[in-house]
Amino acid sequence: MISIIGAGPVGSYLAYLLASQGREVHVYEEHSEIGLPVHCTGIVTSKFADIIEPDDSFVVNTIDKVRLFSPNNSFVELKLGKNYVLDRAKLDQKLAKGAERADAEFHLSHRFVDFKEGKLIVEHDGKLHSKKTDVLVGADGPLSPVAKSAGMFNNRRFFQGIQARARLENDNAVEFFLRPGGFSWIVPESKNIARVGSLDWENPNPPFERLLESRLGPGYKDSVIEYQGGMIPLHNPKVQTAKDSIFLVGDAATMVKPTTGGGIVQGLLGAEALADALINRRDYRELWRAKIGRELKTALFLRRILDGFTDKDYNLLIKGMGTKGMREALETYDRDSLSGLLPRLAAEALKQPRFIFLARHLLKRNLYI
Repeated sequence: MISIIGAGPVGSYLAYLLASQGREVHVYEEHSEIGLPVHCTGIVTSKFADIIEPDDSFVVNTIDKVRLFSPNNSFVELKLGKNYVLDRAKLDQKLAKGAERADAEFHLSHRFVDFKEGKLIVEHDGKLHSKKTDVLVGADGPLSPVAKSAGMFNNRRFFQGIQARARLENDNAVEFFLRPGGFSWIVPESKNIARVGSLDWENPNPPFERLLESRLGPGYKDSVIEYQGGMIPLHNPKVQTAKDSIFLVGDAATMVKPTTGGGIVQGLLGAEALADALINRRDYRELWRAKIGRELKTALFLRRILDGFTDKDYNLLIKGMGTKGMREALETYDRDSLSGLLPRLAAEALKQPRFIFLARHLLKRNLYI
């Protein structure tokens, strides 16, 4: 028997992959309703469609344009490949139903407590229940109780994120506002509703409130439909993802892009790697690293560079992105293909004196991989 803790998209997709191959799968979710509460901006690149077929049951918008803003409010506008804005609750529920049709069994309002000597201990209705299981999977988010219980949590860093769904007129372009220590965003759901958020190493609230007030005015709270928030793990390639019969996947394994905090595509690909490992008795760590390891490491390298940026650096960066070569590179590779993008950007940067200055400036900070 395989027990999966967490009925998010990664846990449910993994349950489907395993159950459809005849494995006995049980999924334990601490909340009473799958998909809630929401802790995700829910925008994904076209690579999502290579894994899950998008449909109107959970896709609320498609976007093909982005604006990147610097601290001095200058910006560059770029074309995107098709990006999907998802209703995360409905996506989670759809994937769970697919897993149930494949005979996976879901247990709601069941909170993971511990795993000892092959026995899973969960709490339900105030009572502890013990069940024998052959494999335990932690798909239980950034603070993963499974990882902590198994001694696999290791050293982790987290971004803090906050988001509001708000009534905001827009032209269906994603907007990112770059700054030292993090960034903010506006992601349209429709022509008059958008997800406005901020992510930061320290406190995301001040830039979040400034963005809301600048776009919605001093009475912005009247336009807010709901608030959401959560912690986002920084990818750590040294985090242990397998130990005896215990495995971590998705946010629990820090399979999250360090550049943007997005992890839906990476988590789903991690689930495919784990299903392959369990079904075919292969090495899980080798499989997930082959699928997503290079891109995550590249994004981690870029995050370390960005963490050294000042306002002046960001202003210089955005100013330089308007050249033909830079635009072509940025429009050719999406956020999930940084290993292809960075060499192109480096080649273009060498053609611009302003970027040579920036490279020297960054090297003085003793950046490391």
